[in-house]
Amino acid sequence: MGTHRRGAGVGRRAVAGLLAAAAVTAACTDTGDPAPVPTPSPDESSEPAPSGVQVAVVLATGGGPTLPTADVEQRLAELAAERVGDIARIRPVVIDEADFVPDTAALLADGGADLVCVIGGPAVRTVLDLADRFPASRFCALGAPRDDLPPNVDLLELDHEALGHVLGVAAAELAGDRPVGLILGGDSEDRTRRRAGTRAALAASPVVIDAAVEDVGDATDLVTGLDEEVEPAVVVVDTASTSVADVVAAIADAWIGPADLTTDVPAAIAWSVRVDAIVAAAVDRLVTPDDPDLPTRLGFGEGVFTLAFGEGVADRVRDATRIAADEFARGARDPLRAVTRPRPTADDDDDQDDQDDQDDQDDVGP
Repeated sequence: MGTHRRGAGVGRRAVAGLLAAAAVTAACTDTGDPAPVPTPSPDESSEPAPSGVQVAVVLATGGGPTLPTADVEQRLAELAAERVGDIARIRPVVIDEADFVPDTAALLADGGADLVCVIGGPAVRTVLDLADRFPASRFCALGAPRDDLPPNVDLLELDHEALGHVLGVAAAELAGDRPVGLILGGDSEDRTRRRAGTRAALAASPVVIDAAVEDVGDATDLVTGLDEEVEPAVVVVDTASTSVADVVAAIADAWIGPADLTTDVPAAIAWSVRVDAIVAAAVDRLVTPDDPDLPTRLGFGEGVFTLAFGEGVADRVRDATRIAADEFARGARDPLRAVTRPRPTADDDDDQDDQDDQDDQDDVGP
């Protein structure tokens, strides 16, 4: 099989070129007379092939909304190093057009990959179509598990409700003198699930403006219509657009959003999805197929979500966010259960600061 430059985009002409190059190579090496095979001397030894499964990851970055991912190639390399014996090699291939995903996944399966994970683009359709063609390979994609799957297909589901809830907790803690912007992302189905968790987390917040925003005009109308007398507010925006994020960031005291959004005002908290955690779960299902406790729903407990805090984010915001994430990791919190404890007000914070000062004096003594 031809080779892809690691991390490079792959298109139809690239796939065809790889196949043509393989044919030309075969023709050029057919000389009619077999070449003599060297016989190694007794003291010569070759390095044994690494043990474990061959893994290929097809990551679609174009052709529609995609999940923000964090340091994919580096994290996959670290996963392969950590799972020596289970994983022989992980080969990531980044696709910049969703139409090329099926051909690329097929090429990798035909080349001998034991596991092909497809993230983004027509992932579910692709793995279902390829399962019968390549029964020796196993396939994985993100999607709701179901009973009628082929035996060599795994659909893994992300706990978007928990992610949305944790983002809502952070937004409530960030709310100050101006609104806080919360951008949930542009992938409609998963965004709806994140929104449900966010609403539960913000149930006790003074004001939450929850609106679907499709373009810059919608965002401008939304934020300029805020009533300054009812601040603080949390502005929940759906669409993951850089221009919309710029508008939200301009009027917000802080904003939270997907890690792949870059604006003039950096996010207070940027969230992303770890592809290596998805691949690790799929590898587990391949190498230990008889383990009934392996999860098909991945969340904070499996380390699939990453939250990166920006400079200047208060410790109380970091602590509240991490506590919520840890509770979900331990299964101790329901993402759809409304938070009823009201968020502390500025006066409460002042009273607490005064009490902390008094405590410090008491600790120091005369």
